[in-house]
Amino acid sequence: MSRRRRVAGRARQRPAADIVPPSLVGIVPASLQALAALAWRVLLIGGLIYLFVRLLRMVWVPFLALAAALFLAALMQGYAQLLRDRLRFPRGLAAITCIVSLLVVLAALGYFVETRVSGSIDTLSNDLQRASDDFVRWLHHGPLHLNDKQINNYQDQLVDWLKKQQGRLTSIGVAGLSSGAEMITGGLIALFTCFFLLYDGVRMWSWVRALFPVTARPSVDVAGHAAWRALTGYVRGTVTIAGIDASCIGIGLVALQVPLAGPLAVIIFIGSFVPLVGAVATGIIAVLVALVTKGWVVAVIAMAVVIAVQQIEGHLLQPLVLGRSVSLHPVAIIFAVAIGTTLAGIGGAVLAVPIVAVLNASVGALYRVRRETKRQPAETPQPNVNSASTPTVIES
Repeated sequence: MSRRRRVAGRARQRPAADIVPPSLVGIVPASLQALAALAWRVLLIGGLIYLFVRLLRMVWVPFLALAAALFLAALMQGYAQLLRDRLRFPRGLAAITCIVSLLVVLAALGYFVETRVSGSIDTLSNDLQRASDDFVRWLHHGPLHLNDKQINNYQDQLVDWLKKQQGRLTSIGVAGLSSGAEMITGGLIALFTCFFLLYDGVRMWSWVRALFPVTARPSVDVAGHAAWRALTGYVRGTVTIAGIDASCIGIGLVALQVPLAGPLAVIIFIGSFVPLVGAVATGIIAVLVALVTKGWVVAVIAMAVVIAVQQIEGHLLQPLVLGRSVSLHPVAIIFAVAIGTTLAGIGGAVLAVPIVAVLNASVGALYRVRRETKRQPAETPQPNVNSASTPTVIES
């Protein structure tokens, strides 16, 4: 082979975008060439991510409903399997039983919160009035030493500000009604989708798998299995940790005789689905209720209970319960929650960590398979891409 052919062969093996024109050889340093090659790739990937996020925000309600359906299916998969295996329920009846059981639990929680709040509304109003009077007295006799005229001026300024913000508050109320309608629509879509995931999840995964080229289906299987295991472990672990947080803080509030301990525990349970910060934010609500109703001493003790429970969660529960299901550093979790909140509010904060965990598990599984294949190519059996078997990403 001549020298010219060898040079042409090496040129064909290199990407066209990385070949420096002959006129620039020796002028552009190698480090700058590598940086330029990396820069355009980063810009391309960043542009694709930006377009994907913009498209996702346009169809946010269906996407959120699909995510909720996947979460519920991952949570109730074991219950559906138990109904089918132990009680011999048909697939459809088992799926319907799971959905009905979920609705019963949600209705019971709603009824519990509504009865507790309505029964304590008068007491809370009196406590709030007393706390307001105590605050006014503190303004009079505390370090500020404000007189009645100054306090009235501040009250008038607050009333004027509220009047100026009336239009904005009205628009927020209309947006809230719109969000409420979207939540109802999304909830119905989520329940409908969850039913079919529990009833016919295997065939649904087979359809998704068939959308990819034949040669890529084994990799899709590996990534899908890893993603479903990560999602199932995350959902079950998060529900367990949320239940422990709500129970411990709720017991502490009951011991301190704080009103609405039960509804506050339910709020903390819901808030715990936002990792690291959700239980703290909802725990502050419990501390404020303790401050208004029982004074600052009980509020300080309630704050200590919230902090202690969070320390136990971060150092004991998270590693033990979640374990390898997430395998994310706390810094990565914080950044994921912050980015998700910035892009999509509360829904983004809830979905950020499971999305990152699923991607991390899928990419890690593909990397391990390819590494083992390169290490032992002769001993690794090739998957039968034409097989009619289907993965059990959503087991049935």
